[in-house]
Amino acid sequence: MHYDDAIYGPVEITEPVLLELMESDAMRRLRGISQHGVTALLGITPSFSRFDHSVGAMLLVRDLGAPVEEQAAALLHDISHTAFSHVIDFVFDDHSGQSYHEKKKEELVAASDVPEILGRHGMDWRGLMDEARFPLLEQSSPDLCADRLDYFFRDLEFLGLAGDGEIEAAVASL
Repeated sequence: MHYDDAIYGPVEITEPVLLELMESDAMRRLRGISQHGVTALLGITPSFSRFDHSVGAMLLVRDLGAPVEEQAAALLHDISHTAFSHVIDFVFDDHSGQSYHEKKKEELVAASDVPEILGRHGMDWRGLMDEARFPLLEQSSPDLCADRLDYFFRDLEFLGLAGDGEIEAAVASL
């Protein structure tokens, strides 16, 4: 499948599991959820979707040599976000140290089409939820990871703060 990403440019995605996940109902839902929520509605921050960011994180870990399993984890890493997700995290904060969307992640995935898709390709969905297994995708703050880098690159691009070739040079230097 040809995919034209705003940051990484035109790419070919050929891995069947990734293609099926990208077309899943669970991932399609993310197309309508802004990465920035309220601030994007107000025009203060760029407006791109959680889907755009999730695909971008997948493409970035792929560029860094991650196996397909980590690419799938990257694609699914924001699957449980809602509209205004971090506001919702604050509203439903139970002081457990875990955000609401993370607490709901396994429940949402289990009830979706994702387990069936992954199962057809010999992957266990529960294993993909353990982001500690995927060091390119996630790291504790303040360390860099594909998740943080992708939304940083997207913000730079959409705010017009990245010069020609700067993001490409940054990715190439990783």
